[in-house]
Amino acid sequence: MALSDFFHVNPQIGKNAAQLDSEIREVAAETRKRVLNHNDTEDQEARTHFLREARGRLN
Repeated sequence: MALSDFFHVNPQIGKNAAQLDSEIREVAAETRKRVLNHNDTEDQEARTHFLREARGRLN
């Protein structure tokens, strides 16, 4: 575990940059699956927005 894992933690949701990046990729993959299956993606868009905003605050 790197020192940056301890110093760059998002205080709102308690995740570091690597965890947020991973979750953003997971949401993107789920959104693509939903689009291919013609399912609703509004909740995914809101989740992606929140995660990207949280990730931006870490920089």
